[in-house]
Amino acid sequence: MAKQIIITKEQLKLIGGILEEQSNNIRAYSFDWDDNILKMPTTIKMLKNTSDGWEPIEVGTDEFALVRDDENYKLDDGAFDNFIDEDAFLNDLKIALETNSFAPSFDKFKEALIYANPISIITARGHDPQTLRKGMDLVISHTFNETELLEMMDNIQQVFPELDGNDPELILKTYLDGHEYHPVTSTKFTEKFGLEGGSAANPEENKKIALRDYVTKIVHKAGEMVGSKYNKLSVGFSDDDLGNINAIIPFIKEVLQVEFPDVNFTVYDTSEGEYYYAYPTENYDYQSGSFNIINSLSVSYDCADPPILGGQAFYDDCGECSGGTTTHIANSDIDCNGDCAIYTAVGCVDTTGNGTCGDAYIDGCNECVGGETGNEPCSEDCNGDEGGEAQAPATTPTETPGGQGWALPT
Repeated sequence: MAKQIIITKEQLKLIGGILEEQSNNIRAYSFDWDDNILKMPTTIKMLKNTSDGWEPIEVGTDEFALVRDDENYKLDDGAFDNFIDEDAFLNDLKIALETNSFAPSFDKFKEALIYANPISIITARGHDPQTLRKGMDLVISHTFNETELLEMMDNIQQVFPELDGNDPELILKTYLDGHEYHPVTSTKFTEKFGLEGGSAANPEENKKIALRDYVTKIVHKAGEMVGSKYNKLSVGFSDDDLGNINAIIPFIKEVLQVEFPDVNFTVYDTSEGEYYYAYPTENYDYQSGSFNIINSLSVSYDCADPPILGGQAFYDDCGECSGGTTTHIANSDIDCNGDCAIYTAVGCVDTTGNGTCGDAYIDGCNECVGGETGNEPCSEDCNGDEGGEAQAPATTPTETPGGQGWALPT
């Protein structure tokens, strides 16, 4: 029976970092850009079939993913001009960053940079690869704080010790230049792989070529590292377009896993654009050469009022709904003796059956007394004054991070 994953996002990052350090894996990632890393304001020029004929409209990339196969929509002339021009890309990128328009994979993308993981950008855009490379500089300068920058620089030097002692700007440039940038409908991409061309409307085939090229290079680089620092390789692919996801999954199973049997592949479907706390139907341990898809996640309402689908509120040790959108701190009704004080409209509920109501307290001598303790309060206050009224500071319950797990809907 699958168990619920119950950890906070911060704990997840911490555990991920520990596991990454202990498992000696190379974790490589391939990211789509639009609506996966960032929600860019770039639009596509289309024609829509209306009662008055074909009307020109402009749609965002998220809407385009839904209507691109709809017979009532077709591409207009120059449909993807905004996806080729460098200035348009950099301007739209600045807008997305300044408005915090982060898409589902942004946190993982940023984390991969901080850990100095190998990264590829595989996008249907048609820019020059160097345009995407410039975009990386903008993302870092707009979203990284000083601590994150220092951590990233330290990790880069650990992964690439030959860079140690160099100018920090050169170290960062060398790391970012080493990533793969594949705008799969660009002239440079089609010329590099001897293709006749590619359409941003149907980029699936070119994305397969880009992913295979990236995996081939990563396997080669990993081979140079095995025996020194790394011994396992996993490659993650994330995309928000179901057309791309549905094309990549069988490609990995039928081609890449055959060609690279020792690589563990993972596909992240971000088409829903939302995260939910969920129960996976099955749990998988890491296995070399494995490829796992969780087809079903049980997402339920939490205990909040009103209940939230996939919410984070949960029942604490006293049976009180806590965390999430509630204002209740978990286990804040437990007294110093560990007994619950539960209050209803008719008063306090005796949870011990002994006529008490979780009302033990810290007396002037800083001892837990009353309630179920069997201890009597001392006659001195916390200053040691006989009959004094000074009291020790009340202990404030803190929420024990039982946490919550998260998963993407499929």
